[in-house]
Amino acid sequence: VLLEKLEARGRVERTIFIVASDHGEAFGEHETIKHCYTVYDTEIRVPLVFAGPGISAGRRAHGVGNLDIVPTTLELLGLPSLPSHEGRRLGALLGPDRVAPLEGELGDQRAVLSYQGAWRSVRDGQFKLLRNLKQDGPPRLFDVQADPEELRDLALEQRREVARLRRWLRAAAGKDSENTEQRLRQAEEAEDQLRSLGYLG
Repeated sequence: VLLEKLEARGRVERTIFIVASDHGEAFGEHETIKHCYTVYDTEIRVPLVFAGPGISAGRRAHGVGNLDIVPTTLELLGLPSLPSHEGRRLGALLGPDRVAPLEGELGDQRAVLSYQGAWRSVRDGQFKLLRNLKQDGPPRLFDVQADPEELRDLALEQRREVARLRRWLRAAAGKDSENTEQRLRQAEEAEDQLRSLGYLG
């Protein structure tokens, strides 16, 4: 219906369409149900689709996130970025040359950082490291290319990759070390509120 109305008014060619999701859903994978519990891909990996003028068709292999939506939309509209907003401008990646953003949150265009409660994860094109700040156990490492369901923990076998990705996590934590405890408290309060509403089990 929306497309029909836009087409009737001759606005389809001037409209940017964005399709996104805020979270995935777990159905027993990694011993979780629903969402907002961990940073496994079943709960955090979602589609992000841009279509419209100046955007070439096709999939992109680069890591991006929902935080990139606002700065990218402003860029596509020819508007300046908001100084306080997180995320990257992906206009060049969406164009015909598919040029990746200069860098990600951690100084590397491949790095994607995720948060959920006490959970933290960082992934590049192949590996993903998960850590729970409230648990003293070792981090978990997965080869998300060979093992997209994140079933085989390679932390003991791939110590070099663990060390590399841990440096990225520490760098990110260092930028926000003063707020880590506050963020954890806020996450717990938000989870309690959602649970009281029946949104979380």
